[in-house]
Amino acid sequence: MLTDGRVLVQDSTLEDVGWWTLTPDNTGSYVNGTWSQVASPPSCPNDYPGASGDTIYSPLYYASAVLPDGRFVMIGGEYYYNYDYYLNNGSGEVWSDQGAIYDPVANSWTCITAPSGWTQIGDAQSVVLPDGTFMMADPFNNQVVTLNISTNPPTFNIPITPSGKSADPYNDEEGWILLPDGTVLTLEIYNTDDTTETPALTYSESAMAWSSAGLAPDPLVLLSLGSVNYEEIGPAILRPDGTVFAVGATGFNDIYNTNNGVWSSGPRFPTITDTYSSGSCTITDKTEQLVAADAPAALLPDGNVLVAPAPVDINCEWVPPTEFFEFDGTSLTQVTEPIYARYVPSYVGRLLPLPTGQVLYTNSLNYVEIYTAAGTPNASWAPTITSAPADVDPGGTNYPLSGTQFNGLSQADAYGDDYQASTNYPLVRITNNATGHVFYARTHSHSTMAVATGGTPVSTEFDIPAGIETGASSLTVVANGIPSQPVSANVGPTPSPTPTPSSSPTAAPTIAPTPTSVPTSTVASTPTATATPTPTAIPTPPGPAALTVSPKTLAFGRLNYAVAGSNSRTLHVTITNPKKYVTAAIITSLAGSVGFTATTSCNGVTIPAGGKQNCQITYSPTGLGPVSGTLVVTDNAGNSPQMVTLTGTGTQGRMYTTPGSLNFGKVAVNTSVAKTLTLKNRSASTFTISSIDNADPVFVASQNCLGTIVGDSNCAITVTYTPTATIKSTDTLTIIDAPDGITRNVPLSGTGKTSN
Repeated sequence: MLTDGRVLVQDSTLEDVGWWTLTPDNTGSYVNGTWSQVASPPSCPNDYPGASGDTIYSPLYYASAVLPDGRFVMIGGEYYYNYDYYLNNGSGEVWSDQGAIYDPVANSWTCITAPSGWTQIGDAQSVVLPDGTFMMADPFNNQVVTLNISTNPPTFNIPITPSGKSADPYNDEEGWILLPDGTVLTLEIYNTDDTTETPALTYSESAMAWSSAGLAPDPLVLLSLGSVNYEEIGPAILRPDGTVFAVGATGFNDIYNTNNGVWSSGPRFPTITDTYSSGSCTITDKTEQLVAADAPAALLPDGNVLVAPAPVDINCEWVPPTEFFEFDGTSLTQVTEPIYARYVPSYVGRLLPLPTGQVLYTNSLNYVEIYTAAGTPNASWAPTITSAPADVDPGGTNYPLSGTQFNGLSQADAYGDDYQASTNYPLVRITNNATGHVFYARTHSHSTMAVATGGTPVSTEFDIPAGIETGASSLTVVANGIPSQPVSANVGPTPSPTPTPSSSPTAAPTIAPTPTSVPTSTVASTPTATATPTPTAIPTPPGPAALTVSPKTLAFGRLNYAVAGSNSRTLHVTITNPKKYVTAAIITSLAGSVGFTATTSCNGVTIPAGGKQNCQITYSPTGLGPVSGTLVVTDNAGNSPQMVTLTGTGTQGRMYTTPGSLNFGKVAVNTSVAKTLTLKNRSASTFTISSIDNADPVFVASQNCLGTIVGDSNCAITVTYTPTATIKSTDTLTIIDAPDGITRNVPLSGTGKTSN
């Protein structure tokens, strides 16, 4: 969420390297808003092994934030386009150290350089601290680093290693949650206690150290399932009453009370009966536990948490459907899910609180939905304006605004570690009294980025858009979807000299008031994944309707060709009946389209007056190289038939490793513990492993995977750890394959301990 009211969105087809903004219409509606393409990052410095100089920067899973000056920063990337990443089979993990900052005023990006000594950043977690400092983690150890935005371009300060995290050797996969006292809460992923409970820590910026925050009573970390190591956790959201809802990747959920430091067990997610089939994965009427092993969550204006879990299957890993729940502080209530959530696993979803109080949902498809909750906020949670300019001019800048609770009571958005889109900063909304039209001013220079600041005075500055309507207007501050009471502001007809902002005291966090109770409804019965129901037929009046089919081209892009056919990408066309008629059956067929399939959701469907129907098209490469085809839409409309062009390209696959690291924990000296690393070839080609090497002799890797690994097969490497002293050992297992010569580095770690 940019500070001028626009939503910044990245195209998940990473090879398109596309960035867009969603601007609300003049009534303030995002549902009826406008999409506009904006600038994309330039090629940026790349230190990944094998890269040379600057390369395209199109990442997936990275650290990000909106800074107090209104710019957007992102750095890292677990996967991205330039290294042949494709969402469906997980290949191309690169742990990029590239970074860039977007200036929404100039509509331009500037590359930034990685912290000193950091060559791999990947999906690092990040947070904006109360004083406005952007802080990021090094996934491979316990270092953290802060960004100096006073330089041009911004540069990272010298990394530090805070004390107090010795029981957990990595920051990787952990989320960071800003608390009312200004500290940062995290749940440890690599702690040996994680099998039965989950240790928590808080970070103090002033002490530059971690301290214990007690033990969450349940195991929230999905360490492994079957033969796969996951080491994942879910989102954690601070609620207005000062409690943190910590969502687990195991079905368990816990609650942390920041007022007294006490943990308690929360309600568990239910199980569902799941039926799903894709490629080699088939699930039929199977009982699955809903979990949040990387899943989105957002705070609603009424204090409830909207969260979207899905199953992780013992054989098929992450699977659909994604289900949606509201947590009211005590119980979970299932709510209606978006149309396409039933087709995707949880980790592809993103939630973003909007200034309207709604929540925007995306899931890597070209289909976006907005959720409107039924509850309303407690009046005491709203921002208040104590000082505002009575007159502003179109194009005027740096207008001062002061009051309380401009940053809301929470960061309001969480995921796990791979996605950060906090909205704890003020937005300024101006409504013209005569027309009712809504405009957003651009805010910047916030006096604090703390949450739950209570009655402490805070301030921001705002710039008026040049195209705003003039005349008597009302001005409100919105924080996390909750608006203040409006104040009067007259918008003048011409620009005038920019006012000089007055200084404002720095915020000191305070505890927010306890919310009023929110009525809950009964949790919905356990859902079963089923096909989209067919709408009820409506009699056809005389005369055919002129239907529209959009878009006219579906470009599926490049997709790895998998032998088992498990690699696919689904897009959809929308058939709309814009007139006050209904139409008879729609018949879809694919002409000359090997690799493309259409669901039956468009066959024999009647579209009601003013309605629409989505038709899903799936592309699964059956070979290498480009293919094309045509979707033919035939109906009783006067403009029938209509054609949609389909294009896609099957590409050479890559082999990848799982898990991404092996942590043996504490092992008695001179005893051995073995773990398994799996090489997965989900391509159409044969790979040849030329070497499997590491340096430290306390780690020994089996060599049984040397040689060829044919397409659509796995090979297991056993790594044995035998400590010879009571020290921590770290090493890297290096795997090189031919013919591409790609090197895969798997971090190894373990600590020797004395025998009991």
